[in-house]
Amino acid sequence: MQIELSETLHPQPGGPSMDILSPAWEAILAEAASASGLCLTPERLAACRNLAAMLAEWNRVHNLTAVRAPLDVAVRHFADSLHAAGALPLRGRVMDLGSGAGFPGLCVKIFLPRLSVTLVEARRKKVSFHKAAIAHLGLENIASIHARSEDLEGSFGFAGAFDTVVTRAVTDLSRLWDLAQPFLSHQGTLVAMKGPGVAEEIAELKGRLDMGGGWEIEEQPYALPGGLKRTLVKLRKTGGAPEKTGA
Repeated sequence: MQIELSETLHPQPGGPSMDILSPAWEAILAEAASASGLCLTPERLAACRNLAAMLAEWNRVHNLTAVRAPLDVAVRHFADSLHAAGALPLRGRVMDLGSGAGFPGLCVKIFLPRLSVTLVEARRKKVSFHKAAIAHLGLENIASIHARSEDLEGSFGFAGAFDTVVTRAVTDLSRLWDLAQPFLSHQGTLVAMKGPGVAEEIAELKGRLDMGGGWEIEEQPYALPGGLKRTLVKLRKTGGAPEKTGA
């Protein structure tokens, strides 16, 4: 499905006076890319604008995300995803677990094209959007899988197959680790994008894992435009057999 940018330029009534072709929209992405050690080339900017336009078009019918105003899309989808992309390796296999409307995975692929990216999402309409966006943007070495993570555990091509699992899911870190660790390679890393309250979640997770026996946690606080405080939590396997945290 070809989307003309001119079809989705206008901000929502009563919303911030910004559109996806404005210098202000570009500036938000440029600032986040620079802070993350990434380069916002004209080609990447064009891909992001096309993705934002396509998201707006699909949202009119399919309600993919509650984030709709151009300003919010720039900040909460693209800028947030760029901070995650900056924490990922340049090569390897990455799973975006619970990808939602395709963030951070689609944005990661635009900026880190040498990565192999797999989006996993349980809602069919969102998977349909992923696949349409992948085709529309001409992205390669990226797939979207319609499944619950539990259904993929132990499956060939998924179990222990990913260098990194990245997720923006809202559940707590202990649960995220339980969901992610079956897919991680021997020294794989979970990158969780978290908001307020993450300190308590980290403390709980440390209480359940033997951090001296095969795990390490790194916290990377960052701020989005508007003062939104976020934290990337990186949980890396350093050896030994993983165990689920349990209750």
